[in-house]
Amino acid sequence: MGNLKIRINEYKEKKLIYIKFEGALYKKKADKLSADIKNYLEKNKTKLKLDFEKLKIAEKEAMESFASELKNYRDRIEISLPKNFASNSAGFLFVAEIFKIMK
Repeated sequence: MGNLKIRINEYKEKKLIYIKFEGALYKKKADKLSADIKNYLEKNKTKLKLDFEKLKIAEKEAMESFASELKNYRDRIEISLPKNFASNSAGFLFVAEIFKIMK
């Protein structure tokens, strides 16, 4: 399995959490991460930006896990996808349908 690097930045003045993913994302890790993020969003009123631009590999099931766990918070979540996401993973297409794409 490939490595996943995650960088988290908190911008308190903007009430924003920015999470940048790099490398490979598989379902097992996505299940844990999305559950942790969901728990955080339940307790806090912050907005969230998920940056998937640097993901090289993303299992469809991993992206579906994010979409499923976080869909109730989609009004507070923006995502950034790889430029070639359409050819990269069907999971990206699924996530793009649920969340706003970052400009």
